[in-house]
Amino acid sequence: MHIIHISENDSMTIMTRCMLFFCLLSTVLAAQGSVQTSISSTEFDEGLTGRVSMQGSIMSKACDIAMESHYQSVEMGTENIKQLSRAGRGMAKSFSIHLVDCSFDAGAVLNAPWHYLQVTFEGADDDGLFTVSGGTRGVALEISEKGGDIARPGRPMPFVTINNDDIRLDYELRLRTTNNNLQPGDYSSVIKYRIDYF
Repeated sequence: MHIIHISENDSMTIMTRCMLFFCLLSTVLAAQGSVQTSISSTEFDEGLTGRVSMQGSIMSKACDIAMESHYQSVEMGTENIKQLSRAGRGMAKSFSIHLVDCSFDAGAVLNAPWHYLQVTFEGADDDGLFTVSGGTRGVALEISEKGGDIARPGRPMPFVTINNDDIRLDYELRLRTTNNNLQPGDYSSVIKYRIDYF
């Protein structure tokens, strides 16, 4: 059984929550500051009064990741070692990252200023491919967009324009032979992805 696990990187969610917490905290502090400034000046000596102004905001979200895209298992199937050795690559398996409820800049003031997104796949690097573990030798995983761009571990993919509230990013996953001697066996890998918005 050859299974590849693809999951969302939680760091994006944590960072978003931290940013939201900071914005909310700023708003609360601003409210407290306005209450404090309303205290009568008779409680202070003349010339010792002061004022602190704070300003905060709550940022709108960019996109939500559809439930089926948070954690995916891709069954790679069985490859013939002779065909794999001759072709240098295996059969492609498709998977998608489905983004929903996206906010994008349509020219209106109230819309979020998100214009682009960028996906980064993260995993152990095997000379620009994704490392597999298990008994097999001489192969690694390649991820590519349907348009042909190849994903490299830890390197952002080309920008994608956010022009819809529902976006499906389609990719292909396949085995590629490496410089090592090709040996049969089972393999698996865990690949995470991160989405940045601009």
